[in-house]
Amino acid sequence: MKKSILAILIAALVLTFCACGSATADSAAQPDSAAQETAKEAEVNATIEEATVETDKFDLDAYKESASNFRSEAYAASVILANMANYENNYWKAAGSLSDGIVAAAYKWLAQNSDESQETVETDNEDIRTAYKDLILTDFGDNAEAAEIDTGVRALYDGYSELYNTVLNPSGSRGHFASNVSDLISEIQSANDDLLLFLPEEAQ
Repeated sequence: MKKSILAILIAALVLTFCACGSATADSAAQPDSAAQETAKEAEVNATIEEATVETDKFDLDAYKESASNFRSEAYAASVILANMANYENNYWKAAGSLSDGIVAAAYKWLAQNSDESQETVETDNEDIRTAYKDLILTDFGDNAEAAEIDTGVRALYDGYSELYNTVLNPSGSRGHFASNVSDLISEIQSANDDLLLFLPEEAQ
């Protein structure tokens, strides 16, 4: 009788251990659903962060190329405007006073003595304004070299823009006009030289 009871108890214990082992194995094979969701979220967040960093990465070489193109266009346009200003000064001097037709006369002289015209001057101005806007809206973070280029770009555009307005809207005395143009040309030349220190040599 005792042997039978012992056998029954042993069988029960074996079944219990088997059941426990099976439950443990199932539990190990099926991780907690909350843990699974947390792991998935962490993986997704890591992927998003990696993509964001890649997208926001500043490309100094591309920025330099854009700045080089801007410098070239703004400087060339400034040379054209300086020549128009010189003509206007001589025209003003010969006329003895500022006349309403001085800008039209300067454009006519320009077309007769170069491949430029009122249309190209105005188109160049629009292109330069667009390029300038794109450059100053570039987020270059704490890149020191880009910051120096940005300073030069702003200085060159300020000089070019003021020269453009001065030549196309002459006012005041002839002496003041000539002095103002001279100062602006010096500012443009200085800004151009500063930019050339940082831009790729092949773009110069």
